[in-house]
Amino acid sequence: MQSETNREEILEEDKYLSRFYYTFGSNSLGQQPFSFGHVLIYARSQLQAHIKFREHFPDRSPRCLNCARYYTEWEMKRTGMLNPDSPWSKCHQVIR
Repeated sequence: MQSETNREEILEEDKYLSRFYYTFGSNSLGQQPFSFGHVLIYARSQLQAHIKFREHFPDRSPRCLNCARYYTEWEMKRTGMLNPDSPWSKCHQVIR
């Protein structure tokens, strides 16, 4: 368990990282890790975010991320998927 000091340091570092959102579809065939919702990843670049995502959710097919789509923070806000009534607003996991 992280101490409060470590938590504050992580949150301070997050200010300098970009947010990337990985979304999931209806998952009716059970192929993606989650049904709807998103995973939030803090990273310096989209490439670093992809690497972090793959560490937690390996590709099911070579070079094919195991998600429906991915977005920058600006794109995700623009889509409206973060609105509370959206099925994609639920955050399943945060990866730092």
